[in-house]
Amino acid sequence: KHRVLILGSTGTGKSQIRSSMWDLTEQAIDASSRTEFPVTERLQIGRDLFEFIDLPGQTHHSTRRIEAIRNAATLGISGIINIVSYGYHEYNINDISDVFDNTGAVRLDFLEHHRRIEIDALSEWTSLLGGKEIASWFINVVNKADLWHNEEKVVLDHYMKGSYYDALGDVKALNPVTVPYCATIHKFYNIANISGTFDDGERMLKRNNFFRVLLEAIGRGSVR
Repeated sequence: KHRVLILGSTGTGKSQIRSSMWDLTEQAIDASSRTEFPVTERLQIGRDLFEFIDLPGQTHHSTRRIEAIRNAATLGISGIINIVSYGYHEYNINDISDVFDNTGAVRLDFLEHHRRIEIDALSEWTSLLGGKEIASWFINVVNKADLWHNEEKVVLDHYMKGSYYDALGDVKALNPVTVPYCATIHKFYNIANISGTFDDGERMLKRNNFFRVLLEAIGRGSVR
C-alpha cells in the first residue's frame, strides 16, 4: 500500500483531483465546499493500492495539517502530491470584483496574490517532509489547465525553475516532478471562459500522463 499526502492551498482543487482519479465525468465542486479535516481514501491503480490523505488547505488549519503530516510520517509516507493552480484559487468570496476587473478578465493582482500564498504555504511543511528519509518522491500537480493552457510554458517554468521552485527548500532532494492537470473543465467562478484551445481530449491526455508519472514514481511502468 502506498500512503500519499495530498497538499495544497485552499481553492486549488485538491478534493476535485482526488475525485477525478476514479470518476471520468466528475462535476465541479461548489466553491463554498471546503475540506475542513484530513480525508483518507483508498484507490486501486493496476496492481497497487494507494491511500490518499487529503489535507485541508486553509491557512487557519495549520495545526491540523502538521498533526496529520506527523502521524502519516510515523506510519510511513510513500510520496507527496502537491496541488497548485497558478493563482486560480476558487473559494467562497464576498465581492466578485476582487476576482474580475471591469472587462470580465481575471485580475492580475488576484492571481499574483494567490501565487504568493502557494509559495508561503511551503514554509509550513517542507522542513517536515524534505529528504529521502521521510518520502521517496514528490509530484507537483498544476491543476486547472483549462484556464491557463495558452500560457503553459510560462506556468510550468514558474513551478519548475522559477520562484516557486526556489522555495521548495529541502523537498528538492526528492527531485520534484511537475505535471499539468485538469480535474474538470469549468469556468472560473462560473464566469471566466476556459482556454479556447482546451477540450476534453486534452483533459484526458493530462490525466493519463499524471497516472503514468504516479506509477513511475512507485516503480511501475504502466497499469496492468
